[in-house]
Amino acid sequence: MNKKIFIFLSLSAIVLFITSCELTKPEETFSEDWIAVANIDGSKLKYLCKGDYRPYFVPDLKNSEQELLMLDSGNRIDLMNLDGSDRRTIIDSVGSIYRFSDDRTKMLLANNGDIYIADTDGGGLQNLTGTPDQYEGDPAFSIFEDAVIFKSIDIADTTACIAVIDLISLQRKVLFSVPYSGWEYYVSPIFIDESTVIFGQNCNDTFNMCGLYSFNINTGEKKILDSGGIFSRISYNRNKNLLAYVMTNVLKHYNPITYEEVEYGLCYRRFIPNFNRNGTLLAVNLNVYDTETIEMYNLLKNYCDEANSTGRTIDFNISSEKAVMQLSRIFPISVKDYKL
Repeated sequence: MNKKIFIFLSLSAIVLFITSCELTKPEETFSEDWIAVANIDGSKLKYLCKGDYRPYFVPDLKNSEQELLMLDSGNRIDLMNLDGSDRRTIIDSVGSIYRFSDDRTKMLLANNGDIYIADTDGGGLQNLTGTPDQYEGDPAFSIFEDAVIFKSIDIADTTACIAVIDLISLQRKVLFSVPYSGWEYYVSPIFIDESTVIFGQNCNDTFNMCGLYSFNINTGEKKILDSGGIFSRISYNRNKNLLAYVMTNVLKHYNPITYEEVEYGLCYRRFIPNFNRNGTLLAVNLNVYDTETIEMYNLLKNYCDEANSTGRTIDFNISSEKAVMQLSRIFPISVKDYKL
C-alpha cells in the first residue's frame, strides 16, 4: 500500500474514533429536588412537584375514605391531593413535623425550640411550651394521646431533662434531669406503655453511658438496653413492639418485650427510620426492609438513570401499597433553560 494512502487512512480512522467518542460521550446533567409517589415495590414512579419538602400521607379529615399528601418545608405545611392537584397551605408560620398521632389526625411540631400541636388539616394550632429560656424538642404522644413527652434544655439553670406536658391542663412534669454541659443529652423519648419511657442518651453522665435506655416513671429505675451513640430519631411501632434507630451508623430494631435486638446494616447516623402502619416494613432513606426476613430493596432500583436519593426517608400510605418520597431528579443539561 502507498505510504501516503496508509497515513491518510490511519488519520481518518483516528478522526472517526474521536468523533464517535464525542457522539457517545455521556451528556452533562443537573438535578432538582422533586416529590414523587410510587407503588411499594418501586414500580410506576410518578413525579408530582418540585421542592425541598418532607412528604407524608395523612387522612382527609373531611372524607375518612381518602388520603392526602402533606408537604413540610420546615416553616410551612401544605396539603394536596394524591395526584398533586389542589395544593394549599394550611400552616404558614410553623413547620418541622416530628410525630403524628396513631391515626394521623394530629401532629406534633418541633420548631425553634418550642413544641406545637395541630390537626392534620391545619386547625387547632397551639404552642404547648412557649418558654424562651428553654429549648424543647423531640415530642411524642403518650399511650392515650392525652399528654406529650419531650426533651428539654433549660438555658437559665443549665439542666437537661425529659418532661411530660398534660394536653388538658398544660401542666408539665419533669421525669428526670441532669446538669447540662453544652452537649445533646437525650434523644427522642417515647412511651411504650403507661409507665415506661424509652429514649436515647448521647453523652456519658456520672453513672451511665451513651445508649438506648428505659425509665420507669413509677419506680424511677433507669436501665440501659443497648450501648452506643444514638443521633437519629427513634421510631416505635406498637403493633410489632419494635423500636427502630441508628446507633453508631448501624440501623437496628429492638423489641422491649422480648429484648430481641436485630442489626439491618450500615446506615448514616442521622437518617430517620420509619415503619409502615403494621410494622411489617421499615424504611430508611429509600431502602425498604422486611422486619421479619430483613431483606431489603431500593425504591429507585429501576430508575437509577433518572433519579437519586436526597437522604430523606419515604412514607407509607395506610395500606402500605404506596410510598411518597423526596428524590433528586436528573435532567440533561440541554433542558435547563426550559421551564420544568
